[in-house]
Amino acid sequence: MVLSQSKKPALIFLTVISIFNLMGLMWVSMPQMSLGLLSLILMSLVAMKLMDSVKSGVLLLGFSLYVTVMTLGLLGWIGLVPDSVSALAWVVVMTMMMSHLIHFVTALLRAMARGSFQHDAIAEALGQTHQPILLSSLTTVVGFAVAAYFDAHYINMAVIVAVGVLFSYLVVLSWLPWVLLNWLLEFRVGQYEDRHGLSFVAKSLESNLMLRRGLTLIGILLAAWAVFQLVEQFDAMRAVLTMIVASFFLLLFAWRNLKVALAATLIGCLSVIVILSPMHWGHAISALSPFVLVVPMGIVLDDVVHFFSRYLKAEQSFFSKHEDKTRFALASVGRSIWLTSQLLVVGLVVLLFSDNELIRQASMMTILSILLVSFLLLSVMPSIAASVKKSDEKLTS
Repeated sequence: MVLSQSKKPALIFLTVISIFNLMGLMWVSMPQMSLGLLSLILMSLVAMKLMDSVKSGVLLLGFSLYVTVMTLGLLGWIGLVPDSVSALAWVVVMTMMMSHLIHFVTALLRAMARGSFQHDAIAEALGQTHQPILLSSLTTVVGFAVAAYFDAHYINMAVIVAVGVLFSYLVVLSWLPWVLLNWLLEFRVGQYEDRHGLSFVAKSLESNLMLRRGLTLIGILLAAWAVFQLVEQFDAMRAVLTMIVASFFLLLFAWRNLKVALAATLIGCLSVIVILSPMHWGHAISALSPFVLVVPMGIVLDDVVHFFSRYLKAEQSFFSKHEDKTRFALASVGRSIWLTSQLLVVGLVVLLFSDNELIRQASMMTILSILLVSFLLLSVMPSIAASVKKSDEKLTS
């Protein structure tokens, strides 16, 4: 509403900020980002197909490039001197930046598909996404900051991640709504996929006992495997554990719900830890480097935060059963999580061809972690919720 009533002052202010950041490029050491640029272009092209919206893909590409340039400019003003390890931070910035944009755009398209005019849909999308985007940004930034506090090798990474992730959040709150107030996207009213999301997953699992039990068993086995890995590789995962603890207390403070904060943290933790040994056995990573492990941990929490934010929203309204709250989360944010996972995997596959060994390893770890967290959120969680519902019904009868 503020932007719609003061478009010209907002444009002048945002333009001045952009020019100021651009001046910082004179003092920054430009990293090699050809693969990163190719990755962003490819993700945007795929987004056009998956979202059925050419203009949405253009927005993703334009704003991802803008955030990248602005981040480099801010780093120039700070005077940060990059090293070989800090290059990993750009993997985090690129994926978090694209994730923020995708979640906002998909929320906007869903609101438009349900009948809202684009200007009204902007307000609805901001109301739905700004808190989880901020929270996921803070968990990532705080996690890296805590890791840097205990290990000075993470300082440059923490600074780059903080600048890039928080700037992308501010862009979602300012530039992106301003552009959408002046540029209409394609007509969306009645679009089935946008309106209903992945609610069909919960319905399918509720009627399929064997599949529900199988997915629940897989979740239990993965949790047991993660505990085993945690004991075996404790020294290599101290940085990850530090990020996990910091993220848990931040989520607990924000949500004021111990069970949900614990579940969200455990799913994020599980998604990274469970793939360590297969990666090591397959020689995809030569050693369990802490630098490789902290990158996917900062990213998988993003989808987790979005899912449980909607779960809590349902809990705070009129839903009381786990199955109903999970169905609400799948309907409202399930599709955006799945779209985000697909697009990030496409982008990270490009980075597997990097000359930097750490980037290749971190990209592979992140791809597998993203796929695993999507599987846990979009299939195992609904299975457990449906099983709880059936158990409650048996006890009641």
